[in-house]
Amino acid sequence: MLSKMIDKIVAYWVITNITKEEDSDIYVYGLDLIFSSIINIAMVMITAVIMNKVPESIALLAMIIPLQSCGGGFHAKTHLCCFLIMYIGWWIVVPLISFITPIFGTMLAFVSLVIIFKLAPVPHVNVPMSRERFNKMKVVVRYVAVGGAVMGVGLMWLAEKAGFIGGSVIAGMGVVALSMAVARAVYWWEKKRGGG
Repeated sequence: MLSKMIDKIVAYWVITNITKEEDSDIYVYGLDLIFSSIINIAMVMITAVIMNKVPESIALLAMIIPLQSCGGGFHAKTHLCCFLIMYIGWWIVVPLISFITPIFGTMLAFVSLVIIFKLAPVPHVNVPMSRERFNKMKVVVRYVAVGGAVMGVGLMWLAEKAGFIGGSVIAGMGVVALSMAVARAVYWWEKKRGGG
């Protein structure tokens, strides 16, 4: 149903000369990605409202979205798999946030930073990047990660009532670091299988 709606939107754009027909595949792909992301985030936020975990969820997504967008990570093969990974991940990570102590949070932030600095941006066959763009994304990811680590650790140590927000930010960094590590392992495995 979503695919048909997107196809109709892009077909209308072609008819009204908003875009060229030869570019329609790009617009279909982009709209598909945008609508899928909106649906995924909306479902997580609806669940967060029901479970009374809105601040944690916002802080978690505020860290995951820019880091994953600029730094890459594991890509599911379908939108449904992407949604399931995100949704199941939310159910695993959010309840654990309350158990993140300042000491564990500081260690998790440090380990996440090391992984993100080492791996990001993660290459993907469907997202080719020039060397210049790669270097820009690396800088952006590092600034976001360091900013998140400083804010997360600072909130955990200095703001007792907002410590769970700091834990959420750090958990988001941990999720992205894990996603990058899995993506790199999958990339290595596929390259080894293809080359062997």
